[in-house]
Amino acid sequence: MFLYPLIGGTLFYFAINGFANKISRFSGYRLTCNLYNSGIATLTFGSFLKGVIQIAGASSPYIVFYYVVGSLFVAAGLILMLVMVANQKRVNI
Repeated sequence: MFLYPLIGGTLFYFAINGFANKISRFSGYRLTCNLYNSGIATLTFGSFLKGVIQIAGASSPYIVFYYVVGSLFVAAGLILMLVMVANQKRVNI
């Protein structure tokens, strides 16, 4: 459960600081970070809920939706971030 925020958050923001340090001036930066962070939070909560349900000895077919929606949010955030990085490189040339 704790690996999603640890790895997802750490690697993502180190990559932003290392490769695209001026990206925060773009208008879509906040939306991108919010999408990405919502995806990480959804994945974390889905993992937490799966653990609680397993400890209780039950099962639920709906847990997979947390992983799907969280992955979609993370992918959307990363795709928008890559578009912004590409625009930054094109503007700087």
